[in-house]
Amino acid sequence: AAADHVGDLPALLKAHQPQVVCIYDLAMQLSPHYPSDRYMGMNIGGTQTLDGVRFSMTRAYHSSSVSLPNGTGYGGTATGMVIHAPELAGVYHAGDTDVFGDMKLIDELFAPKILLLPMGDHFVMGPRGAAIAARFFNPSAIVPMHYGTFPILTGTVDEFKRDLGDWSSRVHPLKPGESVSWTADGIRRPR
Repeated sequence: AAADHVGDLPALLKAHQPQVVCIYDLAMQLSPHYPSDRYMGMNIGGTQTLDGVRFSMTRAYHSSSVSLPNGTGYGGTATGMVIHAPELAGVYHAGDTDVFGDMKLIDELFAPKILLLPMGDHFVMGPRGAAIAARFFNPSAIVPMHYGTFPILTGTVDEFKRDLGDWSSRVHPLKPGESVSWTADGIRRPR
């Protein structure tokens, strides 16, 4: 299995043959083991448009290995991604990362309204770092991620909300399998 940093990619490739937008080095590592002509390798600072959706790759700060059938391989530099689809709010998926000052440039360049921020601590930034990161933007919705899946990830949504203060109403924690609607203004939960 590809495990952390690649997740269910092998199964998704087999079932759906999706286009896979990722850093070029990762595409080169994965393609011999999980063949597809659908890898859309790129690098930090680049943007590509697929079916009308723009993907802009940003930096992140994290380790970047990938488990492959023949052992562990280099996954390329850690990245985040800003996604813009026509008539929908921009989404910033920070990836596995710590907070860093250049997140302000990501906001200046792309102005995403939905933030997906890790906040579990230990392997990524904790709640306080994620709250600082959120304030580099003007989001309408913040989705916490990379927390609560195993005991070493001690950061909680309650801590994150406390650290966000008056922005805590913008936090939308999701349970596995739960969905929200992606709107022009942000996200909306089903009624």
